[in-house]
Amino acid sequence: MLLSVHQPTYLPWLGLFHKIAVSDLFLIYDDVPYSRSMWYNRNKILGANGPILISVPVTFRKSQQTIHRDVAIDNSKPWRKKHWRSIEQAYGSLPFFGDYADDLRTVYEAEWERLADLNERLLRLLLGFLRIDTPVRRASSYSFVGAKSDRLVDICLKLGADAHLFGALGKDYADTEAFREKGIAALFQDYRHPTYEQRKAPFVSHLSVIDLLFRRGAASREIILSNNVTREDYLALAQGVTDGGGPRPDDSSSRDVLSAGECSEHD
Repeated sequence: MLLSVHQPTYLPWLGLFHKIAVSDLFLIYDDVPYSRSMWYNRNKILGANGPILISVPVTFRKSQQTIHRDVAIDNSKPWRKKHWRSIEQAYGSLPFFGDYADDLRTVYEAEWERLADLNERLLRLLLGFLRIDTPVRRASSYSFVGAKSDRLVDICLKLGADAHLFGALGKDYADTEAFREKGIAALFQDYRHPTYEQRKAPFVSHLSVIDLLFRRGAASREIILSNNVTREDYLALAQGVTDGGGPRPDDSSSRDVLSAGECSEHD
């Protein structure tokens, strides 16, 4: 069983949906510390004059480490109205906007207290739009122990995962030996970002997935998965790693198997 994990993220980019689509189970990592420097409360959409950054205002005590599930949204600012207006202005004239707008609008009409709850609702809605049926659970529903790689190993053991799929940046911090010792394969995504018609050159990558959905509709799922490593490829690589007959997950030969373009700050 192939497991992937990621912190709850606002209007995620295409690479996250590829990671979820090729996994047998996806875990929303909401019981770990939140970092203001990461893309958990913001993302970019494409307006008439270029990319637009939209951010959900959050508030918490700077003197304390805050867990994702506890990060509060600052509703003193009219962010919901502003975000929906920006989305509507950017994409309202596109061919598939009407296919998804009503359902997406309901998210912005609702009141949200916690960022993780908002992000989970958007993720599940977008997965439905993309017809990705990978089961999704929240880490806070369990009692995982340990820190960093040891915690991820504990997650894999308790959920019965044979392999863990990191994002591309995972190879910078993952302790692959900790996984190997427990018979779990540590694999690394290296997503090849597709291009598609945006009506304006040059192509802008690493936007929210809604940019693709509003332009290509039902074809979006296939576009996300195109020219990238499949679930079967990952499972074959995992089998080689755990059997000891294949490449180590941190070897250059393994990265060649998963070669697929650039790393992203969204990872």
